[in-house]
Amino acid sequence: MTNRRKIIAGILVATMALTGLLVGTVSADDEANGANPRDTLMARVAELLDIDQDDLEAAFTQALGEQREQRQEKMQAARDTRLQALIDEGVLTQEQVDAWGEWLESRPDNSDEIKEWMESRPDMGDAFPFAGGRGGMRPGGQMMRGGGMGGFGGFGEADCPTESEA
Repeated sequence: MTNRRKIIAGILVATMALTGLLVGTVSADDEANGANPRDTLMARVAELLDIDQDDLEAAFTQALGEQREQRQEKMQAARDTRLQALIDEGVLTQEQVDAWGEWLESRPDNSDEIKEWMESRPDMGDAFPFAGGRGGMRPGGQMMRGGGMGGFGGFGEADCPTESEA
């Protein structure tokens, strides 16, 4: 490697290290000030719309709840359609579907306990917002979809006990 390339490589490494240090400092500054990006955004939107921030947050909570209910209704309809198709194909019997439905309904709803635990984690912050009910966010900000708690991720023949196993 020539001297010129060594100098350029050294400058790049130093620049990246300095950038990382500055970003870390700014990020730590925001955390130290207790600045929550969601609260800051809500405050700004409330200011722009000239409404009370509490009213804005209540409206967002209501809208999120309504959207969640609509998604759950759609998921239930899709689940029912798929289960009926599996019954029609002979993959499942109505008794197996009924047993699965009873099991699904009998599970305890511990979402409040999970929410409390997640919020008690100081290293998590607001990474997992729960607005009540089942579901929420996975690490990395991905929404839980079918296959999660109570979701339906493709109930197939391999997932069902045979009559001799039941």
